[in-house]
Amino acid sequence: MNRQTLAVTFGTIALLVIGIILLYLTPTPEPNPPASTVSSQIEGKANKTKSKTKAGAGRLPASKLIHRSEIPADRVAAPEGAPNVVVVIASTQRREMWSVYGGPEQTTPFIASQLAEHGVKMSDALSVAVDPHPAAAAITTGRYPHNVGAIEPSAKRNLRRVQGSKLLAERFAESGWYTVGVSASHHFNRKVGQARGFDWYRDSQPFSLMIERRINASQAVRFALNRIGERTDAEKARPLYLQLSFIDSHKPFRVPPSEFSAFENELGVAPYLATIRRIDAAMERLVEGLSAQGITHENTLFVVVADHGEGLELPKHHRKQHGFVLYPSAVQIPWVMWGSGLPAGREVPGLASQIDIAPTVVALAGLKGQDGFDGMDLSAAVLGKAKDTGRTSAYADTLYEGIHRASIWTNTYQCQRDFGSTHKLDDDAFEDGCYDRVSDPEFTKKVADQPELLAELTKQHDALLARAKELAQAPEEADEGEGE
Repeated sequence: MNRQTLAVTFGTIALLVIGIILLYLTPTPEPNPPASTVSSQIEGKANKTKSKTKAGAGRLPASKLIHRSEIPADRVAAPEGAPNVVVVIASTQRREMWSVYGGPEQTTPFIASQLAEHGVKMSDALSVAVDPHPAAAAITTGRYPHNVGAIEPSAKRNLRRVQGSKLLAERFAESGWYTVGVSASHHFNRKVGQARGFDWYRDSQPFSLMIERRINASQAVRFALNRIGERTDAEKARPLYLQLSFIDSHKPFRVPPSEFSAFENELGVAPYLATIRRIDAAMERLVEGLSAQGITHENTLFVVVADHGEGLELPKHHRKQHGFVLYPSAVQIPWVMWGSGLPAGREVPGLASQIDIAPTVVALAGLKGQDGFDGMDLSAAVLGKAKDTGRTSAYADTLYEGIHRASIWTNTYQCQRDFGSTHKLDDDAFEDGCYDRVSDPEFTKKVADQPELLAELTKQHDALLARAKELAQAPEEADEGEGE
């Protein structure tokens, strides 16, 4: 055997040996598990990982959105004859677009029928904030959002937790009600402290404004009715507190032409008006569904409110979107109620603030010993026992992503100031000064300054901002089980 043949032979043997060694050292791949196993593995990992509410996060399964607990054995019995209470919070509702406030007849025909037969409306209700997060906190706590940690003093997006104050659901649960909630808005989710006090609660998807993650009003109603229909006898033995939030009118939204064709002649905002009609239709389905389960206007207090309004460029200096200016289009809100014990067709005169909603609702429902509110109990005016609300002024501000403005409202005037906005807006028409609400409801021309009002505005703004900054530095409270 010559040298060339020997070299080839030894080379071949060496390659075979190396191949055998590599084959031995390389682990044998496991066969692909069946689909059910893959799903189980994914779910197992998901259960060990806290979900993140980032805009890019995926949809969560219903099992991750629903929070439930047993009624504690020591929960007190509700007062004899206590009513059920249903609170619906709709986002981005421009008040004068509702038919019950002079808008097109087709927007809220069902709500209008309920008020005419057995309900009331507040004639001049005002939000305390013109973006959803702080307004949500004001509604459910009856406090300024600055006082419950729901203000973001910096220019970043506000997702701060509501803390240091009882929510409506907590007050009703502690007083003997069975509590159910469905959120279509991440501003009402457990992550931001808004699920406390609920025996059963369904969160929205993270960053719920994205089209593909939305829960529309009809779906929210269906979730609520399904849960209420599944109550145990022990749960049915208690009056119900139900809370829903809707976001159908908050951009971005999709409305097919078939829905907004009835509004095509309405000031160029037909799709927006169609979203209000959707909410009205959902309210009708909710009332009918509850009635089928024995929850009717005869034994139930229904409350429908908004977090804030919308500019719609009507007029143009009100801007298209909320959050930036403090004109009536964004600050004025609908607040209507009907049902148990309320007079029919009453319009309640006088100012009302968003922080008045919670104390008024608990009073109308008969809860005793309730305190810790910044707002006023307006139940006497609602029931016709007082001629008007008795409120002399209301405060509203915005600290929305670098905008920093505040306003004070009376029956006659609104005065406003910019307190150092860092976000510069294109075509910004905001001006420090005062407006006559009676003669100039669109705020087109300033009037002479009102020194006392401007001084009160500055005083209230400074005190609230100081509290907001204090809470922004403190560790945020966490709900029990938050990290599970």
